[in-house]
Amino acid sequence: MMVASIPAMILLFVLFPRLDGPLWSLNLGGNSGVTGMSDNIHMGSISNLSQSDEVAFRVRFHGEPPPAAQRYWRGMVLWQTDGRDWVRDESEKQLVRFGAASQPYDYEITMEASGQPWLFPLDHVLAAPANLSLNPYGELSSSKDIDARHTFRLSSSLRIRPAPLGKRQLQMGLQLPRTITGRTRQLAKKLRGQGRSDEQVVQAAFRFFREEPFVYTLQPPLLRSNPVDGFLFNTRKGFCEHYATSFVILMRLAGIPARVIIGYQGGELNPLGGHLVIRQSNAHAWAEVWLANRGWTRVDPTSAVAPERIEHSITPTRYAEGAPVTFNLKNPPAFVARLARNLKWFRDNLQLNWHYWVVGFNSDRQQSLLQKMGLSRLQGYQLGVAAAISAILAGSLVFLLGMRRRAQRQDPLRQAYSKFQHKLEKGGLEIQPATGPQDLLKMAVTRFPQKSADIQAIMQQYMALRYGRHPREDMISALKKRVRKFRCG
Repeated sequence: MMVASIPAMILLFVLFPRLDGPLWSLNLGGNSGVTGMSDNIHMGSISNLSQSDEVAFRVRFHGEPPPAAQRYWRGMVLWQTDGRDWVRDESEKQLVRFGAASQPYDYEITMEASGQPWLFPLDHVLAAPANLSLNPYGELSSSKDIDARHTFRLSSSLRIRPAPLGKRQLQMGLQLPRTITGRTRQLAKKLRGQGRSDEQVVQAAFRFFREEPFVYTLQPPLLRSNPVDGFLFNTRKGFCEHYATSFVILMRLAGIPARVIIGYQGGELNPLGGHLVIRQSNAHAWAEVWLANRGWTRVDPTSAVAPERIEHSITPTRYAEGAPVTFNLKNPPAFVARLARNLKWFRDNLQLNWHYWVVGFNSDRQQSLLQKMGLSRLQGYQLGVAAAISAILAGSLVFLLGMRRRAQRQDPLRQAYSKFQHKLEKGGLEIQPATGPQDLLKMAVTRFPQKSADIQAIMQQYMALRYGRHPREDMISALKKRVRKFRCG
C-alpha cells in the first residue's frame, strides 16, 4: 500500500494547484547568528565579513553566465559620509525600470537567509518582479526580511541607458565631510591637473593607486582620526572598502559626482549543477562616478592594486596585520583535495535542487514543468481535478499490479504447473486454454510415449496437491524439482 501511494503522491505534488504564499507562517524571532552584509560601511566591516566561507546566494543562468570580471552583484548604494561611516540615502522610494544597453541575462538567484530585505542581483537589474522593489539607485529589495532560502527570477544587463543626473543626486554625489585634510585636497587638485577631462581624472586616480606602494590586505592597520588621509598617505594598506571610499572622496574633491557601492564580486562555478556559488568571502566594495554621455560608470580601484581579486578567490588562511592577500590561482589540486572538492560540489548541488524542485516548487515552476509536459492549458480547478483523477488511477493500477504479482508469488504450485505446460508446448504439444489436467495427461502421454512415466508422475502429483486437502511444502518442492528436470526430448 505504501508503494502504491508513491505515484499518487508525486502526481498530487506536481499537478495540484500551487499557492503563491503559505497558508500560515511562524515568526520564531531571536538571533540565529546568520552572517549578513550591513547597509553601511565602517572601516573594517567588510574585511571581517570576507573571511567567512558561508554561502550568500546561488545563481542559475538561463544560458551562458557573464565573464568572471563582469560578475558584480549590486547591493546598497552609499552616499553620505562623515569621513569614517558611509550610509544609504533612505528618502528615495520611487520604483523604476531601466533600459538595457547590452544583451540582457536571464537568471534565478536563490538567496540564503540573511535577516535583511536586500537582494544582490547582477549589475544592473532591469525591472523588479511584483514582490520586489527597484529604486533609481539600482537597489533591489524585498518587502520583508529574507528569513529563509528563497528564489527570485530576474533579468539584468551589464550596461543600461544613462538617465539625467538629478539635482539631489548631484548634491549627494559631491558631499564631503569636514575632516578633509589639506594634503588630501592637494592630491585631488594634482589629479585634476590642467584641462583634464573627467575621464582623464578617473584614469589618473587609477594610476595613482596602481603605481604607489599600496597593499591589499585583510588585516589593515587601525585608522583613528582621519581614515582617508591616514590610508592615502601613511599606512597604504587596506581592503576594498578603503580603496573604494578613498577613491570616491578624491573624485568628489575633483568635482566629479561619485558614490560607493557595496555587494559581492565574482563567484565559483559548481561544475555539477552549472550554477554560481557566491560566498560571504566574495563581499566587495567599488565606486561609481558620473561621466557625461555615459551616466553612472563603475570604477573598481581595488583592481588597480590587486587585479587577481576580480577573477580569483582569496586563499583562506590567517593573515598578520598588513600582510598582503594571496589568491587561489586554480592550480590543479591533489587527488584527495579534488575528491573533497567534488563532494562539496555534490552537496551544494543537492541543496539547491532540493530547494528548487521541492521546497521552492511554486506556481511559476509548476507552469514551466506543465508546459514541458504539454499540459499548459490546465489551470486552477482543472489542475486539481486532473491531479485527483490521475492519482487515483495511478495508485489503483500500481495496487492491482502488486496484488496480481503477489498472488502469483503465493501460488508456487501454479507456477510449477505453468512451467510444465510451457515445456510441453516447446516440445510441440498444442494446449488450449480450457484443457484440464486429465486431458493434458492423455495428450502428453500420446505425444511423448517415451516420457509417459515422468509425465504421469508429474501430473498425478500435481492433481494430488491441487485437489488434495492438505498439501505439504516438501511435496510441492519435490514437484518443482521433478518439473525442473523434465525434458521432452
